[in-house]
Amino acid sequence: MERVCIFCGASGALTREHVWPAWLSTLGLPNDPVRMETGPLNRLPDTRGPLPPLNMTVKSVCAQCNNGWMSELEKSVQPILASMILGRQTLIEPTTQPILAEWAFKTSIVSMLLLPPQDREDGRGLPPTEYTALFAGRKEKMPPAHVQAWIGHYSGSYPMLSTQVTPMVITATNQPAPLLPQAYVFTIVLGEALIQGVRFTDPDSEISLGSLPELAPIWPYGEPIYWPAGKSIVRTQLRDFQKGKHFRANNPHRQILPWDPTVNLPPSTVVNSMVRLPVLCGKHCVFYPMALVVEAQHGRFYRFMTACDCEIAYIIETEADGAHCKKADALEIIAAMYDALAGEEKQFTDHGGTFSCKRIPLSEKINHSQ
Repeated sequence: MERVCIFCGASGALTREHVWPAWLSTLGLPNDPVRMETGPLNRLPDTRGPLPPLNMTVKSVCAQCNNGWMSELEKSVQPILASMILGRQTLIEPTTQPILAEWAFKTSIVSMLLLPPQDREDGRGLPPTEYTALFAGRKEKMPPAHVQAWIGHYSGSYPMLSTQVTPMVITATNQPAPLLPQAYVFTIVLGEALIQGVRFTDPDSEISLGSLPELAPIWPYGEPIYWPAGKSIVRTQLRDFQKGKHFRANNPHRQILPWDPTVNLPPSTVVNSMVRLPVLCGKHCVFYPMALVVEAQHGRFYRFMTACDCEIAYIIETEADGAHCKKADALEIIAAMYDALAGEEKQFTDHGGTFSCKRIPLSEKINHSQ
């Protein structure tokens, strides 16, 4: 099978492109093995590692692209991005803003190439047109058409090098949601810098998205930005940001929402006296006792912590319509969150053993419903 460059389509030998730029090593950032998150287009990102993040490469780019326009893009963005990564106050001029947006778009779509080829062929990656669109506009030093982008400050204490792509749909008032996505959100977190954008793959569905208190717009660009601007984003907020749950359309009759498979799971099933619940990784299921279903029917709701074989941990809450995943993260993060939650510890015992959970205080349920 002939190998071709993912960007320009040239055939022949391909080179290795770094997912994270090699110049990061000059900042003194540690290259100790960490878990890196990337893709896929739905559910939770794949966690790869622990591996040295600055050594991760993909072999999908020709030498002319790698050493040409891609190298120039890295050189252009390095001074301004390096300052933000280290958390230094930075002035982002309007002339620099489109370059940051282009770099974040490029880095996000390159990270998607870490997915195995079969996953990409099954639709979990980006279509080839996303790569050729970036290549076609490379001389303009801005992201492709139909992109809106913002910048923010990440203040989480957990070391973070993360890319995430989430598909989105655009809905109209009193109209059913589209069956297929018309856009995707791409999010980069690198040190203290957070860059996020939306690419509308269906130009006719593009809507203007409003400014957010946590993020400052960088594309289409406008006024100079004194970074960090807005509210800092902490670790517990990051998942919702990566899923694009915070966006607001300027048109009151339109909404942009995560594509249904990114937030909703297949129905639960009953296996003996346990409920089998699919989880957000899309590969595994967890179990909880039927006793919690009976409790919910009587207005008593619980939350519990569990984990799947992907080594992803979850906080699950029972509600009147079933169990819902509220948080997903590394085990140590979820354990700390769960320990901090209010509620009386309860145990339910059946032939499968003892199951521990916390009763959700009635006052909390009332506040949520108001």
